[in-house]
Amino acid sequence: MLKSALGGARILLIEDSLDNQTLIRLQLSHQGAKVLCAPDGREGILKAFSAPFPDLILLDIQMPGMDGYDTIRELREKGFTRPILALTAHALIDERRKTAAAGFNAHLTKPINPDEIIESIRQNLAAWPLKPQSPTDPAHDLPVAADSLSEATEASITAAQLSITGESD
Repeated sequence: MLKSALGGARILLIEDSLDNQTLIRLQLSHQGAKVLCAPDGREGILKAFSAPFPDLILLDIQMPGMDGYDTIRELREKGFTRPILALTAHALIDERRKTAAAGFNAHLTKPINPDEIIESIRQNLAAWPLKPQSPTDPAHDLPVAADSLSEATEASITAAQLSITGESD
């Protein structure tokens, strides 16, 4: 396992158990992630739409008050398009189908296997587009990494720079 496998990824952990928060935060921080915790769904939703925006959310399913299913429903309704991974003690296939149907990108079981959670986070971050999909996505107004620009976008930028400077080929 690489020491910086998560290379500065911003992860929001929505988990009601302080022990689980501490353990998961420690494991992910040791892999280079920046972990922010929320003890319940309501606070998690607020943090999901506050800068610095998380790259990914780890969401406990069974929490008092607003459970993980209610939380993901509200996050998705409000336009959160980034990966959300379910954390649950339930490993049965029916539960996996239920989390997938609810909009989770992955299903991770407790007790947490550090290698499994890190690999799942890496895969989901790699699969998520750098450019936001909608104006309601929290990253909509954030700059896009230069190496992720398409050729068409680069050509548009070059054309705009030429028109501003008055230079041509």
